[in-house]
Formats: sequence, C-alpha cells, structure tokens
Amino acid sequence: MDWQTYTALGVVAITLAIFVHSLFFKKKSKTSCGHNCGCGSNKKP
Repeated sequence: MDWQTYTALGVVAITLAIFVHSLFFKKKSKTSCGHNCGCGSNKKP
C-alpha cells in the first residue's frame, strides 16, 4: 500500500470516531443554548 491509501484510511477512521463520539455523547440540554449569549433562555421568570 502507498501513502495515499494510509491517508485515506486515516481520514475515514477519524470521521468514524467523530461520528461514534457524537452518538454516545449527545448534548444534555436541547432547549437552551447553555451559554451567556443573551438569547433569553437563561432568564428566570
């Protein structure tokens, strides 16, 4: 195998790792942004 094959396999492996990571570690809060951006989601009534 040449270096291009190894590089392509590396890119596929990294993409697969990111995909699997995003499946197992989803965001905990889907209703608010969770940051101090001023969008109004963190205000108390």
